[in-house]
Amino acid sequence: MKVLYHVDQVEAWQLATGNALNMEDYCRREGIPCQMELVANGPAVKGLVEAAAPYLSTLAELAQGGTVVAACQNALRANQIDPQQLPDFVRVVPAGVVEIAQRQEEGFSYIKP
Repeated sequence: MKVLYHVDQVEAWQLATGNALNMEDYCRREGIPCQMELVANGPAVKGLVEAAAPYLSTLAELAQGGTVVAACQNALRANQIDPQQLPDFVRVVPAGVVEIAQRQEEGFSYIKP
């Protein structure tokens, strides 16, 4: 199973991480191989630098398990965020919309929490 979560609002992070944890748990229980990626663009990238955000530890846990957490370079620039401010587990991609389109072409199912 290939799953792509598109997060474009800071408020969506909590739901997206909960959904991803549920998917990870389901796939593990059922013995289904699963690839997941969470792509942040727009205002959602601001949520990746909020040190007190409760979902950051969950994102780190997901990333440790192999989930890709990606941030759009264009959105970072638009929100005056230096990529070095991001947690180590976040991968910067040139354009979130391109990343989403490429993953869909690779067979990822699109989910927008």
